[in-house]
Amino acid sequence: MKRIVGEAKQGEINDVLVFPELLCLRLELLPNLTSFCGEETDACKVEFPSLKDLKIENVKDTSDIWERDYNCESSFCKLRSISVQGFSRLQTIIPVVMLHKLSNLQSLRISDCSSLISGVGTDASNIDVSRLPALSHLYLNGLPCLTETGLKSGNLYPNLKKLEINDCHSLTNVVPRDVMHLEEIIVGNCKKMKRIVGEAKQGEINDVLVFPELTCLRLELLPNLTSFCGEEIDTYKVLYLYSFLQFFMLAVFGAYKCVQNFIQNDMW
Repeated sequence: MKRIVGEAKQGEINDVLVFPELLCLRLELLPNLTSFCGEETDACKVEFPSLKDLKIENVKDTSDIWERDYNCESSFCKLRSISVQGFSRLQTIIPVVMLHKLSNLQSLRISDCSSLISGVGTDASNIDVSRLPALSHLYLNGLPCLTETGLKSGNLYPNLKKLEINDCHSLTNVVPRDVMHLEEIIVGNCKKMKRIVGEAKQGEINDVLVFPELTCLRLELLPNLTSFCGEEIDTYKVLYLYSFLQFFMLAVFGAYKCVQNFIQNDMW
């Protein structure tokens, strides 16, 4: 399978194809797929004005899953979920120029992309970008080069509820100190992870952090985790409102140092 849509017949204009009623597009295990339609060097433009679910897994490697089709305002504007897996050339999933189209995106899952640096094409210095206001679930797995989740970029995900990160060995922390609305935080097998909450910015007061909506905290296989926030556990205090905390699980596989510090400093 080289393309989803066949070649144009003689006399047909190879311009724009519109799928006005397509709701779900899943492309999986297609190692020879070069484009959605047309040749790789002369791909036609495709529009998906109603698409809600997009899943691309283990197809031919590329550095851009969107085929540089950023200009059509109606395409992808109803996307609710994106799942991407198995690319070695991708460095980002969502370019900055795509963000304004994805205001309805609720779930973003990225797995096994060995060169990925950022899930979203921005970093902590690019704060004047469109947000993803509907995103509630962010799942990052098997991304050894990931250094930026997007949470530092001016609170790119203002309504994020569930954050799950596994096998991301370049991350040293997970969330900034102003992201307190999470309901679930799950972090596992991240070799360089030193803390869950990042360092305080200049001028911030290192006092009490409140997670009023957190119902699940799971930390597993984090051999270098030394504290929940800060360089030393006794520098800061973290407060959880237990009336909201319905479930808490701390798996100590490889995180003994962190657990010992928590207990010694009466964190609970």
